[in-house]
Amino acid sequence: MATREVSITMQSTAPVPTLKYGDFNPVVGTTNTTLYVLKTEANHSNSMTLLKEAGLRPLNGKEILPLLMKDETLKDSLKGKWFYLAGEGLKEDGIYTLDAKGDLEKVGSRNLSIENKVRAFKGPHPLSLDVFSDYNAAVFGGRFFLVAYYEPHYVAPVVVGVPKERPELSQAELASQVGSMLRLDEGKVLEVTFQGGVTTTFKNAISAKVLERKETKDQPSV
Repeated sequence: MATREVSITMQSTAPVPTLKYGDFNPVVGTTNTTLYVLKTEANHSNSMTLLKEAGLRPLNGKEILPLLMKDETLKDSLKGKWFYLAGEGLKEDGIYTLDAKGDLEKVGSRNLSIENKVRAFKGPHPLSLDVFSDYNAAVFGGRFFLVAYYEPHYVAPVVVGVPKERPELSQAELASQVGSMLRLDEGKVLEVTFQGGVTTTFKNAISAKVLERKETKDQPSV
């Protein structure tokens, strides 16, 4: 049976808009996803206005968290930065990770890396995300701080978005490319069979939840 290593990518064929604000800096990640970052102080209203006028939109939590957990380049570019997301309101505080659908689920007793942990701070206000610096991530026990506590007049140091024409990044988009959906934690090597019967080796994975397990087929060795 063939075993090979692959990289999971998240791509879109949507056109990139002509930005009216040249100060937005495009950051291209290892997943071929581009985020546009504007280093300017802006409250929620101003952040949304700047994005709209530039032909961009904010990301939602189910897009940005799975993306940053997979894409080291994008995560590194946003370390130490706080910005507004789409949506509002969180019902519970807690320490979370992501399930296979990209939804928050309690960490519980699992021993996960800080890179896979999200601290949530409940509230009724617009959602925002702080990608902690290495120091703060170690102190707070998680890389990401998802917040609905800050009132909309709070000023964030950066504005982050993607083209409005681009479909929302989602776990479904990822699933369509690899034929299965996984939740990967830290640990040992894991082999999973994907569409077409090819077995793929994932490193640093101790468990996985496969939503669409495909039939295994014998493959010639490579």
